[in-house]
Amino acid sequence: MKKLYVFYPSLILGGAENLLLRSAKILSVFYDVTVIDKKSGWISSEIKRQLITNINIIELNFNSKITLENDSILLTSANYLFQLDKYFNPSCSRLLLWSMHPNNLIPVVGRSKNVSLHNFNYAYFFSKILSFNLLAKTKKFVAKANRLDALFAMDGEVDANLYQHYGVNHSGLIPVFVSSKDIISDKPVEVIRHSNSFHILWLGRIDNDFKINILNYVLDKVETSKFAKENKIIFHIVGDGPGFGQLQDKMASIKNFNFEKHGTLLGAQLEKVIDMCDISFSMGMSALETAIRGCPTVLLDFSFTPINYDYNFKFIYESENYIVGRDLGNKSASFKEKGKNMDSILSHVYNSYSQVANLSCNYVKEFHSEKEAEKLLLQGVASTKLTLIDAVHFSFESRPYFRRLKHYFFK
Repeated sequence: MKKLYVFYPSLILGGAENLLLRSAKILSVFYDVTVIDKKSGWISSEIKRQLITNINIIELNFNSKITLENDSILLTSANYLFQLDKYFNPSCSRLLLWSMHPNNLIPVVGRSKNVSLHNFNYAYFFSKILSFNLLAKTKKFVAKANRLDALFAMDGEVDANLYQHYGVNHSGLIPVFVSSKDIISDKPVEVIRHSNSFHILWLGRIDNDFKINILNYVLDKVETSKFAKENKIIFHIVGDGPGFGQLQDKMASIKNFNFEKHGTLLGAQLEKVIDMCDISFSMGMSALETAIRGCPTVLLDFSFTPINYDYNFKFIYESENYIVGRDLGNKSASFKEKGKNMDSILSHVYNSYSQVANLSCNYVKEFHSEKEAEKLLLQGVASTKLTLIDAVHFSFESRPYFRRLKHYFFK
């Protein structure tokens, strides 16, 4: 069989890691699949833990680069486009870039210490120049990747960002998906309600970047809701990450409901917590995982800044174009006005639990199934004509000149 490599070196569990592991499993039926990962990386560790024998593993050696066979294929998240030269030698191996986040292909020049003179911020000024230059280079490469059928988006939000920044119109779509084993059955969800309490779930990584702000907003709105004053609330936190310390302070300040902190959960342990909750607030893969188990799921959007306006909520089945989370920083006031406020959302689930549970579950079955993803993945892998020669060259050229010199002199 032809060789296919999956590349996503990461030590933590997140939506992209989970998605690429599932993709590797699907593709291993049709290709000789190898995962390229860091030592003790999450994907490779899961392959070992699950005793998956038909997927090979290559551990990165940061003292040497990897040369892939010319007739092989490399699948990776699009954000790694800017780093490929650190890990790979140029070759005719074909490359498929899967954009799994609206900002995957929006380059950001690394932060530097502010250097000010007479109230002029030189670090900000030069970072803007570098960002402008890098955006111009990226625009040219993205257009080429699109022409060569190598660029795929996970949803309509990613597509909108590609058009906004690069003027790219394309129909290459591979939505995120749930595993077939996660689909309980085709029968309606059986409703199990908790008579003495109402259980709310957050499932997802707790970062200090774009998720923590919407999580803080959810907690604020639950705390001040009329529903919380009239019902016993238990708020379950499933996830971990660099923002957990900040979240601890937030939870300590809330007095009118209790928290259950579970850390990172997988498999049967995760399913048990999802099944005991009455509503989930989540985004991305996490939203699919709760909805497919019949938990009424509110699909959250994300924000890189604190939310100081009236953001309203929507259920996952109200989403369009496979979208599993939007960047609120790009949206107009008209977008923010859609949906329900917290009291309306909680009361609707409380009074129409079975309806919301089944609508949430059926939406995922229809639009985010493994069967559909398998077809699109195979089409994408077969169609791409972009090679690692072009991608590695761009990756190196996208670096500022001082970093290119560092590459040569301080390897």
